[in-house]
Amino acid sequence: MARTAQERIARAQAQIDGIRALYDLAEQLDPDLSRPWRAAGEIAERLRRFKTAWLRIQAGARLPRDDVETRLTAVLRGGIGCSRERIFKMLSD
Repeated sequence: MARTAQERIARAQAQIDGIRALYDLAEQLDPDLSRPWRAAGEIAERLRRFKTAWLRIQAGARLPRDDVETRLTAVLRGGIGCSRERIFKMLSD
């Protein structure tokens, strides 16, 4: 039972880190978040292009190369997903 609780805590922390990383990426693209739909589209596209690198990072074959890749990794670890609609909804909340 303790392991399950630890796993839940780790999963919740990954989600929190992913949300923070998502907002950091959005602010980098649109500092005042005046165009969240545009920022969501750009983030979704970057996540799609990052998928192959993500697989290698998950496998331990390489590390994120820069701050953007580190944030994209956190978003994917947090289970945020890659759809523009989902990202937009999170940025709009």
